[in-house]
Amino acid sequence: MSDPLGRVEVQEAAGGALVLTVHGEIDSSNAGDLERRIAATIAAGRSVTLDLGPVRYIDSQGVRLVLRVAERVVEGGGRLVVVAPPGGAAADLLGLTGLGDLVEVVGSIDDPGPA
Repeated sequence: MSDPLGRVEVQEAAGGALVLTVHGEIDSSNAGDLERRIAATIAAGRSVTLDLGPVRYIDSQGVRLVLRVAERVVEGGGRLVVVAPPGGAAADLLGLTGLGDLVEVVGSIDDPGPA
């Protein structure tokens, strides 16, 4: 059996926050499944870090996924931080689309400020 095109790793962080790390690719073939898996892990009031560092390909469906995750987290009273390391596929697309103006984006998991 081969590895899936994209997968989500879920970890608990200090203070009850979630770190959701997406690996692989996000495109029209798997964005819906990834979104469902992410949505199933998000509880109201929880802050979420969405780490896109390991993503090697992302298209417009990835932008849609980030927007939907942001809506779910914020509507639930939490805070979303998106990790997109400079020069990576996610950082390039977020910069190109201006999504970084709508969601908080940092360059690394340990970076407290915007990228």
